[in-house]
Amino acid sequence: MPELRTQDDEFDIMEFIELLWGRKFFLILVMSAFSVIGILYYSILPQYHIISIPYRILIYTVNGQQLCGGEFACIDDRADDQLELILRSEWDLNRRVSTISKLTGNTLTIREYDEVKHKFSKAFTSAVYQEAQSELELIAEEFGGNIQGDDVIAANMLNAKRVMREIDRGRSAVDFGAVSILKSSPRLELILPLSMSLGGLSGVLIVVMKNTIRQRREEKSLIR
Repeated sequence: MPELRTQDDEFDIMEFIELLWGRKFFLILVMSAFSVIGILYYSILPQYHIISIPYRILIYTVNGQQLCGGEFACIDDRADDQLELILRSEWDLNRRVSTISKLTGNTLTIREYDEVKHKFSKAFTSAVYQEAQSELELIAEEFGGNIQGDDVIAANMLNAKRVMREIDRGRSAVDFGAVSILKSSPRLELILPLSMSLGGLSGVLIVVMKNTIRQRREEKSLIR
């Protein structure tokens, strides 16, 4: 009995394959139609890109250096906090890989992104400079010129002056790298195979249904 079942199954499979092979041009036509629909669907969807820009802190904030001492991880975090304030909600800051990024449907040119980098660099450098300047003004107000014997205040004063001197010489407090623009969605390499698969399944379903209807009509005609 199992042998008979196996033979019937093999016969059914071969008949199914022959049925599909006989309608191969119809199946190709349906798959092509679905592929065209998929491409048209892709073309009307909004295009989204991930813009990412690496950055490197060159001059650290005075307050960060004072609060963190020699802990570089802490100093980096303080600088990242300041940069994040500059970025506001326009860009996301990834501290782990030192990169700013954003998902956008309105991609700019590389030149326009260079202008964005310059704007952020100028704003961050200005914030670092103003912080150092405020530190010097505070020391002058609190202690005047009498800071002898207070090594901490003297070190803070020297550090603030060093930061201001570096920036006055034209050095930026942060350096941004090359802009990377990656396609996020939609992705044609996913939409096209999916469209072809749906087209193939739809074509097979139509062929099987039409064949089933034809067989039933033949059976009814034989009964009559």
